[in-house]
Amino acid sequence: MARIKKGFLRITYKVSGKNINYLPELLHRKNVGVINFSLIDESFAKVTIDYQDLHKFFAICKNMCYNKKVMGYGGILCPLTLLINKVGLCIGTALFILISSLLNNVCLGVKIQGGGKVFESQTRSVIKSLGIEKYSLFSDIDYKQVENKILSSNPSVTFVSVYKDGNYLVVESQITSSKVEVLGENSLDIKSKVNGIVEEIVVLRGTPLVSVGDSVSKGDLLVGAYTLGKEDGEIYKTFTVARIKIIETVEFEYKGDILNDREIELFYALSKFNVSGEVVDKKHQIEDGKVIVTLSVRHIITGE
Repeated sequence: MARIKKGFLRITYKVSGKNINYLPELLHRKNVGVINFSLIDESFAKVTIDYQDLHKFFAICKNMCYNKKVMGYGGILCPLTLLINKVGLCIGTALFILISSLLNNVCLGVKIQGGGKVFESQTRSVIKSLGIEKYSLFSDIDYKQVENKILSSNPSVTFVSVYKDGNYLVVESQITSSKVEVLGENSLDIKSKVNGIVEEIVVLRGTPLVSVGDSVSKGDLLVGAYTLGKEDGEIYKTFTVARIKIIETVEFEYKGDILNDREIELFYALSKFNVSGEVVDKKHQIEDGKVIVTLSVRHIITGE
């Protein structure tokens, strides 16, 4: 802060340390103008001094090993001082948020998870070919493009999910439990195995017949084993390479009325045991002496 005339600004400190009752005498010897001094107890005191004597006050506190903390300001320049302090705090906070945001957008590495980890080297090569390396920005990454590229580069991989976890790009993949020939020229149309809502559809070969958000029933066609000619509009048979995620809603009923949390969790566990797929949501309601448990189950369909 620039040089300030005496009497324009005063500062109140809370000072702590041994022999704190000697502080007024020490300040007087150094010609420090003490505006107010009050002893809180044997180790604490409150002292108000002029800003002009601040350097002398600091020297005394340092020599006597006193700890000090600003309690407030006074004088005609007090409002300006508070404003400067608040502006400094706001600027510091804004810089912290900005730096944190920028760092959060920086990729520090790639993690390969799931059964597809056996193809880790190949997967990393695909990711690198897309220009994704250490210190790449997450905002520049096309997650769908990465998923599609990994799927198309390895017929043994049937499922890929790419997402951000902290400062790492996570690639979670699964491999087919059958032979690769399942996706060969004899592959048929892909049909739904459940009733539900299409959550995601990725088609690398074939023609998609549904979209995200569509309601489908068991047996409905999801992907056709054909393509349409761009020039002639003719239908050409092909094989299918696709992955479809469908959310199925399943309900279970149990007898019960007044239940505790342990019993509710037991009903949830029983319901999960009786479904195949990943449970992504659960809820329950009690009515007419029974408990209705509703599960949202994700099914991943990749063809026959």
